[in-house]
Amino acid sequence: AESSSDDEQLGQVKESRQDVEAPRAQASAPTLEEVLAQADLSDEDEDDLAACADAKNSTAEASSKGELHEPGLSERQDASGKVGLDELLAMGSDSSSDERAPEPTRVVQTGMQAEKSPKSSPAEGQALDETEAFLQAPFEWCLEHERSLLLSDKCLSPDSGSSGCEARPRLVEVKSCSELRRFLAQEAGLPTCAAASSKRVGVGTLRGAMVLLDHKLQDISSKPMVLIPGEEASAVTVTAAAFSYDGGSLLVGHKSGQVALWDLASNKVACLYFLSFFTGTFGRLDFEKQLLLEQSSNIGVTLRVLPLQVCSQQNHPADAYCLVALCASNATVLLTLHPSAQVVQKIQYNAKDASWVPDAAWLRLEPQDWADSGQVEVSDPQLCVAYGHTIHLMRVSHVMNDAKGKEEFKVSMVGRFSWPSLICGLTAFNDSVVAILDAARLSVVQLPVERPSNQAVQLSAVHAEDITNFSLAFHTTPADGREMRSHHGALSVFRGRARTLYVCGMKEVWSFQIGRWGQHIESLVNRSDWPTALDVLLALRRGSLPPLLDLPHALQPRQKSVDSRITQVIQSYLVNNLRADVGKAQVRQICSTAIQVCVEAQLWPVLYKTVFECFKATGHMNVYCTALEPFIVHGRIPRNEMDSEVLSSILQSYALPLEEEEQAAQHSTIDGTKYAFCDIDHCPQLFPVARRLQQLVLCTDVSRLDLNLAIRLFTQYRLWTALVHVYCALGDYVSPLELLAGECAQLTKQCSKDLVEAPLLQCLLVRKLFFFLFRCFELRSFPLEPKDGMGLVQPSPTAIIDLIDSIFKTADPSKAPPMFLRLLRLSPLGLFRMLSVLFTSPSASRAIQDSAGKRVGQEQLSLNSLFRLIQSSLEAAKKEDSTLAHSQKEFLWFVARSLPRAKTQLTIEEVMQVVDHLLAWPVKGARREVEQMLIGVLASQECFDGRAHAMVISKAGGFWGLASWLHERNGDLGRALDCRLQDPELREQIFEFIITKLAEDANFALIEAALQRLQALVEVDSERCSLMLCEQFANVPDHSQVLEGLQAYPQMEMRYLESLLRRGSAAERQTFFNQYVVRYIDLLCQHCPSAVLPFILENEALPLRECLDLCGRYRVTDASVHLLERTGDFAGVLQLVLGDYREAIEKLCTFFSSGDRGVVSKVAKKLLAAQDGQPAEAWWEGLPEAQKCISLLQNVYDLSSRNSNIMTEAQLEELWFGVLGFTVRKQESVTSISNERRRAGLALVLREMSSKAMAGVVAYLSLPRCLKWICTEFGQSSLGIWKDPLQSMLSGLGFQQGLLQAATAVAAQDVMKPFVVLKMCGSRGALVS
Repeated sequence: AESSSDDEQLGQVKESRQDVEAPRAQASAPTLEEVLAQADLSDEDEDDLAACADAKNSTAEASSKGELHEPGLSERQDASGKVGLDELLAMGSDSSSDERAPEPTRVVQTGMQAEKSPKSSPAEGQALDETEAFLQAPFEWCLEHERSLLLSDKCLSPDSGSSGCEARPRLVEVKSCSELRRFLAQEAGLPTCAAASSKRVGVGTLRGAMVLLDHKLQDISSKPMVLIPGEEASAVTVTAAAFSYDGGSLLVGHKSGQVALWDLASNKVACLYFLSFFTGTFGRLDFEKQLLLEQSSNIGVTLRVLPLQVCSQQNHPADAYCLVALCASNATVLLTLHPSAQVVQKIQYNAKDASWVPDAAWLRLEPQDWADSGQVEVSDPQLCVAYGHTIHLMRVSHVMNDAKGKEEFKVSMVGRFSWPSLICGLTAFNDSVVAILDAARLSVVQLPVERPSNQAVQLSAVHAEDITNFSLAFHTTPADGREMRSHHGALSVFRGRARTLYVCGMKEVWSFQIGRWGQHIESLVNRSDWPTALDVLLALRRGSLPPLLDLPHALQPRQKSVDSRITQVIQSYLVNNLRADVGKAQVRQICSTAIQVCVEAQLWPVLYKTVFECFKATGHMNVYCTALEPFIVHGRIPRNEMDSEVLSSILQSYALPLEEEEQAAQHSTIDGTKYAFCDIDHCPQLFPVARRLQQLVLCTDVSRLDLNLAIRLFTQYRLWTALVHVYCALGDYVSPLELLAGECAQLTKQCSKDLVEAPLLQCLLVRKLFFFLFRCFELRSFPLEPKDGMGLVQPSPTAIIDLIDSIFKTADPSKAPPMFLRLLRLSPLGLFRMLSVLFTSPSASRAIQDSAGKRVGQEQLSLNSLFRLIQSSLEAAKKEDSTLAHSQKEFLWFVARSLPRAKTQLTIEEVMQVVDHLLAWPVKGARREVEQMLIGVLASQECFDGRAHAMVISKAGGFWGLASWLHERNGDLGRALDCRLQDPELREQIFEFIITKLAEDANFALIEAALQRLQALVEVDSERCSLMLCEQFANVPDHSQVLEGLQAYPQMEMRYLESLLRRGSAAERQTFFNQYVVRYIDLLCQHCPSAVLPFILENEALPLRECLDLCGRYRVTDASVHLLERTGDFAGVLQLVLGDYREAIEKLCTFFSSGDRGVVSKVAKKLLAAQDGQPAEAWWEGLPEAQKCISLLQNVYDLSSRNSNIMTEAQLEELWFGVLGFTVRKQESVTSISNERRRAGLALVLREMSSKAMAGVVAYLSLPRCLKWICTEFGQSSLGIWKDPLQSMLSGLGFQQGLLQAATAVAAQDVMKPFVVLKMCGSRGALVS
């Protein structure tokens, strides 16, 4: 079933026309039925046409009745899922849902020539809403209208074409060498090692034989070649083997220590060597060179010798120096053998585990791969070293050593990779593909192109094979007291055209053959699976599939190689499948696939030459054009890569569909309405083909179009947006103005004659005209931004000058310019709105100012001269046409917008006309804009005096911003503030206004006016008002008036005084301190008593008597106590503290009697938890009465600690006995509370407080005196709270008594007697008791 998207709709419409390139100059165009009759259609297509004709007849009947029924998708499609051609013309952007089709743009106004049914009142209301939205923001409405036509309809979307399948095919084939297994088991013995070169493959056995395999069969032939040593050599187990580079010789090592060199041409042993395990030497006397390999503590035991394969095509210095890598148990050593053995680099291992076995491999292009690689320069060989979980990749280069003055080899790290498992073996297929052996898997890995040397890259396998059942052959080597198990002889790569890895097990041999992409693609092509073959090539090009063996590893060479293969496959695809008699669906599929691949691979010559010519030659050019359009619209094809011939063909393919669409639209109605203006702007539903063409043109390179054909099509079918875009892209902005103005003049004849601004309100082309001029004057692309269309270009500043010259160009200076007059007759609103942009837009104003020497009319172009030119042109136009008198109102709006930048001086009468017109205009939500325009006009006029200001103020009822500005200009700042306070929006900004004005000029009149209206400012926002006072008014020279105004707002006065105490120089602060500190302390005592004491402690030089009176008046206890201490009046201190404590205890008891039960319960729970040993909490938090008591107790502690040496014992006893006694007496009266829970809670609180008071008593008073006082005052008390304190006192007294007794005994003892005895004894021993 075919999709019903709009691009396929357009494609089917085009495909049904075969003669689209025929000349259009015919007497009458063929009808749709005639074209369909001439089309070459299959039987299925004829069935579709029959259903299509029935649907068309039913549609025609519905249209004759004034009803247009839009069939659903199920009605449009037949059993095969195909859509009729006539239905395609009427379907919207997404025909899968009728509700998605966009509504036509309706602009309905009184007098509009539209035949409407009585049921159309909702549509009229909608149209009126749209008209109102247009009048409020005309150019924004036009922009959204253009966006709805060109962007909201996503009808052109590229087909996916190919399936996009990137499934990785299995290119690694694993199989067992079954014939070899049988032969080894029966005759030659079990395998021990494998060896391979670019021509031969061999397997060593336990019986000392070498069995040669047929690399094509990947197994032995029917008559296998077996090499068995003769009598001169002992036939014992083969431990290692290696072929020569040319495959003519084979070196075989045996367990006995003998090494046999086989000549494969004669199948005889050419030479026999021996290896002495006792001397550690290898060789014989007639050797040209000997390499001694001995075990050492540095490199350990040599496990593998890796000579660099010679590549004659590269001619690298490493080939001449015989570069060899020795893989040992503790290090890998790189050395040269020619002209002498010399170490180049040693890579030492840091062994972390005894089971780690190192391995290495050379990465280099094979000779047979050199031609396919696309590589030109000689590349350095790379050594890949694996150890543990890490693989290091190093480049070996031959560079000049400046210090030594000679060339030498240099080894540099180029990459580091990590593998999830412990690496047991490593071998290479080519310069980027390796095989990694771990404990459970043998993995084929493609090394990544990006190789950061500073971090390890995690490798992923192209193919992984489970080898747990393979039982790989291994060698055990003693090294450093441990046995190293290595699999170096078990892996060997045949380096022929088809790379095969041979894996030697203990019983059989397996082959891992890596296929080539070319073979895989060829197999797909042979199966006619062309899309999948192209998908594979695209995946190889983008890198989502590994290049493996037959593609270069580097990005650019790989893409170049893949591009050539894509070109070949596409050519074969088209030649083998595209014919003239192929069905339409198959043709579309072929075209979509070919285009998708060419675009993604950026094969533009193939797309525009090969593919285009094939479709053109087979008569399917329309399919090609239709499929290519979405890629152009969506920016998939760069503008500079578009082909002019293809674009011209696409334009030609639109000719007939546009004509038929035009004819169908003339006889159609929408919701029973027949529109006077039937075009793409008014009825977009009826013109899907035209909409697609406009989308296409906006994204193309206009210079590559057939301009004659494009302009003719766009003009004939009224595609004005596309036409204007073509001219703009060519740098011609005057021609679109003339064309649109002429067309609008013809269309306005159909508009209502009784409606003001009828052309602008009823004809969308008039709106498009002024929107075009607006965008040009803004130096912005028409109709959208460049990001919305690749082909959109922004105008240059010279475009503004050219348009101004065209609008005001006249042969007779006494008459109105013709173009100006035509635009004025079309719409004064549109004209003056558009002209005002020249003054309000910074880019337009700058372009006019930069046009030095340019003359328009009789004067040089400037904003002032342009304003005068517009004014004079309007006067001349009104003289020529009396019907333009209503344009004066729009001109007044123009004056209001442009006069501030034009700086033209008008008469007072002219200014008052502007003022009267703007103030009388019934604005909705634009009052602030009107005020700003009026302020700009009045500010630009130098002759506007105070009398004129008064006239404007008298008329500006409700325009409080304007009135405020006028009062401010007259110097009446108080009234300016009053006006701002009247407007809700300006009220919120009044503080910013005052701050801004004070920043410009410290005007005391503004401060005075603000203070007079302080109450109103506080009502607006008291916090912001206070902040403004502290930050802005604190800099005035005289603060008395400010403070006088703040007396009614004590908190603001306090914050103001606080800010003053921190400003200015030290002398200024001291002067202000002496003058206002008492008032500041007074305010602190009233509103922030907790801050009084810190302020007093910070400032010692205070008037004590005044401060003490204030603190006593407002009961600020802590500050009063501090001041009384400073005066030495401890009696007053005691009286004040005890009185406050007594009052606080009373309030606490009152709260527990009748306060919040929840708070009482929380306090009790905290105290009980503390008694149970849980972490103590501040039980008084959340209870202000308790906080007051605790604070007073802390003050008593602080007072005693500070003055314990000054206060008399009687004063201390009065203080502490008073606190303790009052607390205990309150405890005794707890029983008066009736509620048990409240009584228990208060008892816990008083007990806690009495314990704190008792601690102070014990700390600051003598124990006998305390004991005597307790017994005297509370000897008869029934409270059990005295047990612990009394026990503590008695213990203290007992301790003191014991201390006195001990001191008495010490004093009574003769301490000198022992020393006298010692002296008398002299040197003799003495007994000291």
